[in-house]
Amino acid sequence: MTAALVEALKTRLVAAELAQLGITDRAQVVAVAARIRVEDTGALVGLDANGNPGVGAGPGFTLSVADVARDLGAKAPADAPANPAGPNPFARNSYNVTAQMLLWRDQPEAAQRLADEAGFPMRGMN
Repeated sequence: MTAALVEALKTRLVAAELAQLGITDRAQVVAVAARIRVEDTGALVGLDANGNPGVGAGPGFTLSVADVARDLGAKAPADAPANPAGPNPFARNSYNVTAQMLLWRDQPEAAQRLADEAGFPMRGMN
């Protein structure tokens, strides 16, 4: 693959991951993509402000796309859906601990709101 094709694919992957967080602004996608490197294995690795692989919660304790977005202050618009990826993970009929954890990490306000809507007691547990 050419470097240009790898860059284009990286940007599309980053855009897809950010869309799951409700972040669709093109400028924010481009800024986050600039701090992501594609490894030979195809893994996306977040880079710190100095361009070095950062330590985070991603695979192999690297920075994830969400970590880089948070570091850069990328945010979803206020009217974005709280959980665009699917049903309420706190609700009895769609209970999903992994999705809950990802929401708490990436969108704590949305996670609290969804937990409240499902009657899931989470206040004061931080």
